[in-house]
Amino acid sequence: ALPELAVLDLSGNSDPGDAPLPGDDAKEKAAPTVAVPPVDPSDNELAKHWPVLVLSCVVYILLQAGNAFVPAITMVSSSADLGMSIASFGALNSVGAGIKSVLIIFFMGPALDSLGPHTLINWCLVGTLLCNVALAFCPGALSFSVVYLINYVFNSLSEQPAYICLYATYFNKLLGVCTTAIASAYSFSGFIIPTLLSPILVAFGWRSLWIVLAVAI
Repeated sequence: ALPELAVLDLSGNSDPGDAPLPGDDAKEKAAPTVAVPPVDPSDNELAKHWPVLVLSCVVYILLQAGNAFVPAITMVSSSADLGMSIASFGALNSVGAGIKSVLIIFFMGPALDSLGPHTLINWCLVGTLLCNVALAFCPGALSFSVVYLINYVFNSLSEQPAYICLYATYFNKLLGVCTTAIASAYSFSGFIIPTLLSPILVAFGWRSLWIVLAVAI
């Protein structure tokens, strides 16, 4: 019988089964590592980007004022001056609401994806400014109705989803807070803007309100 040979363990392990297999070191070296960025306690999104939140709320209120608040408080005087009935003015708003729904459902998403929220909101501001000036000088019901519906287009493309996309580029942890802020700003402005504009309506007429809104924009 052959003599039993002793196995010399050079790995330093007491149990030969615990010895590393060939190639284990290479696998350990090839294992991917994920770098975790350090947390900066001073990284306050609201402190850095609060002007974005404030200005966007002001812009949203001004755009909505030309679509909801000013027409509501000038309906009687403007329809009488233009030779329109209250029912015709109401029908005009119904058509505008339909256009707004179609644009939001089918066109707002592609517009945000192709242009981005900054460009889309800026273009809507320019379009609303021109429409407000035109509405102040419309001579008759037909021209007023056409410009009024065009204004609905710009208002539709600058609804809250555009601002949510805008906030997503600046805010990560506070996106929900910012979205709530702009919705609250619209509700609050429904009380403030008619209160501020009513004296101007009484003193200077309904056309002056569109000029004031254009200057504010």
